[in-house]
Amino acid sequence: MKMTKEQYDALEQLRHIKKSFSIESFDYWINFSNASTWQFWVNIALLVFPLITLYICIDKSKAFHIGFFGFNIHIWFTYIDQFGVLHGLWQYHTK
Repeated sequence: MKMTKEQYDALEQLRHIKKSFSIESFDYWINFSNASTWQFWVNIALLVFPLITLYICIDKSKAFHIGFFGFNIHIWFTYIDQFGVLHGLWQYHTK
């Protein structure tokens, strides 16, 4: 199926906007949310320490069930979060 000139121009405009947004987002991260900030390291700790605790304390016979449940919750919350960010319902100042 061939695109019309109008559709092609609209698609190119969207691509340009997405590329500009990506560059601006990366620049924002470099300036305000990089690895030299304490918020970055708190986020890393909040990721790593619970995983270490879970690995030590988990009932190995139920690891598959717990992993499936956690993955399922993770996917649902990721979709909800992306919807909210995309539609401007909320945003994060450090990302």
